Amino acid sequence: AYAWVRDKMGTQSSQDKWSPEYQQTFERLLQIGAWEAANHLYANSPSQLRWRMDFVLKYSQLYLKYGYLAESYRLARRLINKMSRKDLSSAPMQLYNVIYPTPHHDWVSQQVQHTQVDPLFVIALMRQESIFDDQIFSPVGAAGLMQIMTYTATPLAEKEGIIQRYEHDLLRNPLMAIRLGSRYLKDLHKIWEGKYEYMLANYNAGPQPTRRWKNANKGRPDKLAFEHITYWETRDYIKKVMGNYWNYQILNTY
Repeated sequence: AYAWVRDKMGTQSSQDKWSPEYQQTFERLLQIGAWEAANHLYANSPSQLRWRMDFVLKYSQLYLKYGYLAESYRLARRLINKMSRKDLSSAPMQLYNVIYPTPHHDWVSQQVQHTQVDPLFVIALMRQESIFDDQIFSPVGAAGLMQIMTYTATPLAEKEGIIQRYEHDLLRNPLMAIRLGSRYLKDLHKIWEGKYEYMLANYNAGPQPTRRWKNANKGRPDKLAFEHITYWETRDYIKKVMGNYWNYQILNTY
């Protein structure tokens, strides 16, 4: 994978390789949970290394290995931004693993069992909503991996029988975020008869605009109907999440 990155992204592989001692120190800090110190170490690495894409890939992989998903994905974004789109089809799997990670897959699968909601669809939505940063909190109050609002989360907690223990800050716990977010998607799956695009429209813009769009597009094929959604942000959101989902489905076959 590193040779592919050096070849495709113009990185030289001469004398400026990172030292084993540097990598071992970085990895040890992640092992003991000292992620702030690890971040500081990475930020103060030699600039000729920090801007090399093979170096970026290595440290993205290390962050992912120890569960630091947001940090891993932020480095992966640098790879995406640097990479030529025509090279994507030949990229090694190690590169795709950091660009399209599948965190908490077992927990997601457990939460959507006995339904027709694909766990990969849930992960695709998480990738768009939070870039897997479980501590993220939006200015309007959306919280956690799936960016759930208070007015949405409270009735979901009631349905799950945990309202006595629920507080909105608990959505920063990834297990709570996935539990309530998955419950929401299960409910939406039933309402919108399993059509993921309408589920995403509801998730992004709410039920009333989604009903309006669906009624206005009766008779149109679904794929064409979504192009007539009047909120460009929602059209863009649907395309991005579904793009994530399609990529996850393809990668899951390998």
